[in-house]
Amino acid sequence: MLNIDDHSPIILKTVVDRIEEVKEVNKAGKKIKSFHPISASDFDGVLYQMVPSKTEPENLLVSARVTGYKELNADVTKKHLEKVFGEALLETPEDGFDVTLQVGCNNFLESSEEEINEFALKVSQLKYHIYFATFDHAFDQYLNKESFNTYKIPYRREEAIYISNVEGDSLQIIFSVKFLNGVDAALGKLAFQEIASQRKKAALGSAPGITYRHQEAPLELTKADVSVPEVDKAKDYGFMLMNLFDRNLKEERFASVINVMNFRAYMLYHMKCAKAFMHIKFRKRVDKLIHRLDDAKDLTGVTQIKRAATGRYLSSDMNSMRAQESQRY
Repeated sequence: MLNIDDHSPIILKTVVDRIEEVKEVNKAGKKIKSFHPISASDFDGVLYQMVPSKTEPENLLVSARVTGYKELNADVTKKHLEKVFGEALLETPEDGFDVTLQVGCNNFLESSEEEINEFALKVSQLKYHIYFATFDHAFDQYLNKESFNTYKIPYRREEAIYISNVEGDSLQIIFSVKFLNGVDAALGKLAFQEIASQRKKAALGSAPGITYRHQEAPLELTKADVSVPEVDKAKDYGFMLMNLFDRNLKEERFASVINVMNFRAYMLYHMKCAKAFMHIKFRKRVDKLIHRLDDAKDLTGVTQIKRAATGRYLSSDMNSMRAQESQRY
């Protein structure tokens, strides 16, 4: 199975290369080369842009535009980003983007390779940090036994992640997954139900509990205090419910959220692979059947006389049969 990276490889490589280039230019006393803007996107439709700073060309501006940013809690998101990126977070993002970071390459002239890679990795995980703020806030409220309204993270068009604490004894994360056609829905149902059944194994006893609802919105969403358009269009959706307990939230929160965020893309990617694999197998099977039919064709041009056990002729060419019978006698 293929796991999706927990960062954007393009951003990671670009930031590291730019910092190393500035270091080399500084040592040689040369002028920094111009940087050509780079745009990229990922599985969830997040758009990235990397351009040089207008005032300081050696610095790099990394911007991101994520789905549903305006629906997130602005104060919670900004507080977390300031905590992680500090002065690198710009107050005013670039036009058309939600968040912009300024990578001050001159700040890393004396830094080690490990420190540069650590910072570049953090920048390449910008999308996850934007969404993690809401998760982290909900985790804290749950562990502190505080009641809260359902949080909605619209991380894709027409799809969202919902965080609720309806039952009180566990934190529930609900994915809504939209299927484009009946074939995808059938494959999705098999795949998600298989994952849910694996949870019953003894070796996975500490894993989060998982259930799947096919074309039926869970009760937690029908009673949610946020807008849930998927409820009215439940026939086009599948809903995966994941129950998290205290033991799942106390350590390695950020890594856990990355796995949660990548879960949808991970499942849909392998569903598409399974669909393509089945199409390949179908085509091979049809090709074999066509070859067998071709091999069964009689290319001699001689009409063969066939009779049943009763002596009745089976061939449709009766004239040929009579002619051959008269020649025998």
